[in-house]
Amino acid sequence: MKLSIAEQATAWIECARFSNPNEVPDDLWERGWNLNECAFDDPTFAWETIKEIVGRYNDEALFTDSTTEAKHILGNLGAGPLEDLLAQHGDVLISTMRVKNILCDIKTNGSKL
Repeated sequence: MKLSIAEQATAWIECARFSNPNEVPDDLWERGWNLNECAFDDPTFAWETIKEIVGRYNDEALFTDSTTEAKHILGNLGAGPLEDLLAQHGDVLISTMRVKNILCDIKTNGSKL
């Protein structure tokens, strides 16, 4: 069963909350680890899920001197699925983002190519 983006984000966050991966229940590990596999096999789904995870944390939780769950989760995200996604599909992902930014600029500002 394929998870929705929101479900995948929740499963990955729940897995990443464990300090010892060996303590993660098998069913949760399988659902959460799926994001790492999607970074190779389904880059669009992985990217949308990564954006969902990042969007769940506010600036206050990220930009503080304190240790926060947000820093822990996003640090693991960057060193895991995001790193894999960029290593495998970075050229396409970055090109797509550039095109979207150009189209957004044209739509917003009326710029011409």
